[in-house]
Amino acid sequence: MRLRSIYLRGHPVLGDISIDLSVGGKVIDTGILVGSSGSGKSLLLRSCAFGWGAAAISRGTLTGHSLRGCRVRLNYEIDGEVAVIEMSEDKVTGSPLFHQKRETDRNLVLFYGVDRVITHRHRDSEEPMGISSILSIVCDIFVKDSVRDSVILIDDFDLGLDEQSMKLFWAFLWKHHRNLGNQLIVGMRRGIGLSGREIRLPHEMDILGEAIKLAKKEGI
Repeated sequence: MRLRSIYLRGHPVLGDISIDLSVGGKVIDTGILVGSSGSGKSLLLRSCAFGWGAAAISRGTLTGHSLRGCRVRLNYEIDGEVAVIEMSEDKVTGSPLFHQKRETDRNLVLFYGVDRVITHRHRDSEEPMGISSILSIVCDIFVKDSVRDSVILIDDFDLGLDEQSMKLFWAFLWKHHRNLGNQLIVGMRRGIGLSGREIRLPHEMDILGEAIKLAKKEGI
């Protein structure tokens, strides 16, 4: 299974975003969403994961993920055909082909967000942040060897990693996910120089300015 494209429409801050993960009609097996903090990386990746889960399991109800009044359309390619998932504020619908083709025992969408650090880090541990940020991913893909023919989404890929560690982790994932037939889509603040794989998000947010506004609002 492959994620083919993502369309975000009407977001109050980000506006419209279109992400095409195909080159020459063929879906790429690895994509990198590059953008500064607030550019929409987390929103897009979470939408891909929550949309799939809600359409496949929750019977049309979108819970645990806010779209702030905007709409998202996801195109997943399954066995060479495109299955569509559409999301609004609290609802999600899958096209007839999605319900016909989905295989919840094999074709999966896995999402690793920033909370993976909290989940896999013991309070009394001296474990460095970098190890915590990749531990669950390494366990699933390498140790368990159980993630196959799936879409792997990793938000904040560079969390806790210096440049050298990030490159080593990327090389590790590149080798193992391709061998298992997976598609890898990650979000990071800076790219790693892979031409044709990196998609730069246009929106940039004034993080300090927004924080000052919120601080003033909280202080009132």
